[in-house]
Amino acid sequence: MHKEQFGEVESIKKPPHYEAIHQLALDIVNANNKQQEWVAYNQIKEICDKFAGTPLDHPFQ
Repeated sequence: MHKEQFGEVESIKKPPHYEAIHQLALDIVNANNKQQEWVAYNQIKEICDKFAGTPLDHPFQ
């Protein structure tokens, strides 16, 4: 896509919990053991459960 052809492209807004989930996903990938993976996974699940069905529910979850 060329800027000149289509004009300015609006930046896509991230959900407010994007950074937290992104960091937790990185924590899972870089975990030294299964316990660390599960701690991060459970924190992601808590965030997703908290925002499920609200205006902040997002496909990223």
